[in-house]
Amino acid sequence: MAKRKATKEDEGKQEAAAEEGAAEVDASATAAAGTEVEAKEEAKPDPNAAVKAEIKELEDAVRKAEARLAAAQESIKEKGKTGYVRLAAEVDNYRKRRNLDQKKLQAEAMARVLRSFEPVLEAFEAVVDGETDLKLETEQEQMFNSNYQALYRQLADVYTKLGVTDFFGVQGETYDGIRHEKVGEQHADIRAGAVLECLAKGNELSGGVIRKAKVVTSLGPEKPAAEKAAAKEGDASDSEEESA
Repeated sequence: MAKRKATKEDEGKQEAAAEEGAAEVDASATAAAGTEVEAKEEAKPDPNAAVKAEIKELEDAVRKAEARLAAAQESIKEKGKTGYVRLAAEVDNYRKRRNLDQKKLQAEAMARVLRSFEPVLEAFEAVVDGETDLKLETEQEQMFNSNYQALYRQLADVYTKLGVTDFFGVQGETYDGIRHEKVGEQHADIRAGAVLECLAKGNELSGGVIRKAKVVTSLGPEKPAAEKAAAKEGDASDSEEESA
């Protein structure tokens, strides 16, 4: 009886051991299967990887922009009224420069137009100043001359209203090819290259020359006769040496 009971207990232990072994085998198999599934899942490419990377870049860009904005706000706070005043002054200077440039361009355009009328104005002035020999014998000729001078005065008045001013070549000043037209030159007790005489006035608009002043320039003091003779002899000797 006792022997049979012991046998049953042994059989129960063997069955329990077998069940435990089977459970361990199942657990190992399950763990191995899970590991294999995880490996397969890790091996698969993430379809959202590109989107995630782009989101990260955008987040980085936003952080950098926020940092720049904070720095700019801090800079504005530091500058305060001084920075605003400086900016306002720069804007005002730009506006003034632009207005000056516009006025300069307008003056240059007007000067080009007025230059085209210069031959007409010079013809009028020649008649009015008596440079032309007009014989006003008949009443009709006198009336024609009167109308001619009235027309000249109207033209001169238009020039004045546009801001055209006259200028003259001043004796002793240096000849300037932009403002002067040289119509002659002669020896005088004034340094060479200086204006000797002004024969006709010039006119200008806002600093731009419309008509040059006609001037005679100086060649400087005339050399004494002895110096002239010596210079001639020197030139002659130089010519003889070159021919030899």
